[in-house]
Amino acid sequence: MGVKRPAVKLDVTAPATPQALGVVPVAGSPVSQNAAQAVPAPATPTPTAKPEPSATPTPEALRLQVGNTGGDGVYLRRTANLDDRLIAWPDRTVFEVVGEDVDASGVHWKHVRDPRGNVGFVPSQYLVPAP
Repeated sequence: MGVKRPAVKLDVTAPATPQALGVVPVAGSPVSQNAAQAVPAPATPTPTAKPEPSATPTPEALRLQVGNTGGDGVYLRRTANLDDRLIAWPDRTVFEVVGEDVDASGVHWKHVRDPRGNVGFVPSQYLVPAP
């Protein structure tokens, strides 16, 4: 009775190197002497270029200040909704634009961050370019 061994498949399209045949070179053997010649060096991956962060200001870095309120100031709102008041800010308060503009409830809103770090929305009609 013999021991049944699993079938071994060889890739006949690949070069018959000792490693491809499952042979482990032993120091001083003919296989180890020819192994360096028979095995091609592994391919070095070519690094792909990644875009560098832009040093130029983007719309997100735009700074606007409260104005056109007749001295009443403006509310920063959590959402683009007139009833969702978060905090009131006086004229000349500077906000930083942090996201895309939104049109809701007949109002054009700016997505901004206030001086305390709160993020919300202000009607764009009450924001003017900061000096």
